[in-house]
Amino acid sequence: EVFFPLYAGMLAVLPPPWAGERYLLSIYPVALAYAGQAVVSVMTGLQPRARTLAGGTAVALIALIAAQPLAASARVGSFCREAFSRGERYACLGPAWQDYFAMADWARAALPEDAVMISRKPGLFYALSDRMGIDIPKTPDSDEYLRTAETAGARYVILDQLDALTAQYSIPVLQSYPGSFCLVRMEEVPGAAVLGIRWELPRANEPANPERQIPLS
Repeated sequence: EVFFPLYAGMLAVLPPPWAGERYLLSIYPVALAYAGQAVVSVMTGLQPRARTLAGGTAVALIALIAAQPLAASARVGSFCREAFSRGERYACLGPAWQDYFAMADWARAALPEDAVMISRKPGLFYALSDRMGIDIPKTPDSDEYLRTAETAGARYVILDQLDALTAQYSIPVLQSYPGSFCLVRMEEVPGAAVLGIRWELPRANEPANPERQIPLS
C-alpha cells in the first residue's frame, strides 16, 4: 500500500526515456491484485446466478477484445521467424535498433579487442560486440563529458537514434569540438554513426576535415 503509490508517482514524473513500459512490471501484480479485489467486492453483493452471468460475460468480452491483437501478433511472429531463418537477424526491429545492432556486429569484426566506446546501451552493445564501453556521460558540460570519456579510455562514440539522450548529451560535444572527432562508419538511418575520438589532437572548435563531417541534426 505504501510502495504502489510511491512507485507509480515516480513513473509519472520521470522523463520519457526512463518511464518505459518495462518499469511497470514490478507493480503489475499489485495492480492486478487491486483490480481483483475490486471485482470481488462488486460481485459479492450479487446473487450467485448474476455472478455467473457477469463473470461469463466479462470473460467473453475480454476474449473478443484480445482476439484481433493476438491474431496480429501471431502473424508478426510468423513473419519474424521466417525472416530470421533467412539470416535476417534484426528484420523485425525498427530502423534505429537495426542500425544500433549492425554497429555492434561491425565493431566485433572491425575494432580492436581493447576498444572502449560510449554508447546508449553499453551492456547490450557489449553483449553483441564483445567490446567494452560506458554509458553516455549525462552532463551538459562538453569538457566534463570528454573528461569522463578520457578517464574511461573511450576511443569511439556511438551515435544512435534510439531516443533523445544521444542528441541531448553527445551531439553538443560534437558541435563544440568537431575537430576532435572523425567519422569511422555511417549507418542507414541519418545521424546513426560510429565516430572516433582524436585524443592525440588538441580539442578543436573547427573540423579538421569538413568533408568527412556528418550532419549533427
